[in-house]
Amino acid sequence: MTLEEYAKFVRSETRFMVPHEPTQNEIEVLALSNALCGEAGELANVVKKIIYKDVFLKPSPLHDQFVHEAGDFFWYAFRLVQRAGYKVEDILAVNKQRLEAKYAADKVEGVDSWRKYKQRLEAKYAANKVEGVDSWRK
Repeated sequence: MTLEEYAKFVRSETRFMVPHEPTQNEIEVLALSNALCGEAGELANVVKKIIYKDVFLKPSPLHDQFVHEAGDFFWYAFRLVQRAGYKVEDILAVNKQRLEAKYAADKVEGVDSWRKYKQRLEAKYAANKVEGVDSWRK
């Protein structure tokens, strides 16, 4: 296949085209959705730096950056929900109900929940275990 053949295929693809002239609200929802993705990336980058620089539980200016990026993320998330015509409280209530039903079997009070989670992960990835996994840290 040539680049021109692929370009022709891409131009002919219509499943992602909006079937009507988008309204101002739809344009804003799309812009907010994209901005939210950008903020999620910025927040993830700060978390990466916190972990790689080993300052997770230590004082660092990165923690201020985390707070700022998390705040931006929540601002865009709340604004997106509002512009899409929903109430944040309703979405959180539905989410809580869905997650409680989904993870009801895993619900264990106290410290045991982490231990059980860790055991499940270890069992799941036992076949992928490589000796000296921490060797890259040395």
